[in-house]
Amino acid sequence: MHTRFTQLVKYKNNEMQQCEQKLFHANSELVKAQEQLQCSYQLLHTLEVPKQGDIETLLQSRCSFSMQRNVIRSHAQRVKHQSRLVEQAKEELKASLIEYEKFQYLEAEQIKKMIKKQKREESKSLDEAALQTFISRAQ
Repeated sequence: MHTRFTQLVKYKNNEMQQCEQKLFHANSELVKAQEQLQCSYQLLHTLEVPKQGDIETLLQSRCSFSMQRNVIRSHAQRVKHQSRLVEQAKEELKASLIEYEKFQYLEAEQIKKMIKKQKREESKSLDEAALQTFISRAQ
């Protein structure tokens, strides 16, 4: 049965599915960022400080360590940002789900009212038919 809420329920369902896709995408981006951060940490641990050599080698090593720390900081910021996006997507999905369930409930209530009204009308028409049959037999 179609009610005035049917289109709204479909719209809210589509909206909810879009929020689910957004959350899925945000989660996958968060996982990628975490993997990149982990790789950066592993790369930092593979760097070695030279035990011997000239000052230029030592300065290059310090520069490599500094650059890797900067990469780690940027990846950590990206992980933090993606975590915030995941939380926002979760909140949007939660709100969308509540709206969807609300309109779904309203549609169900409207259908119940329509069925109740239809049953009343059927009962009324059956009563009229029975009354006419009774009157025609009484005459």
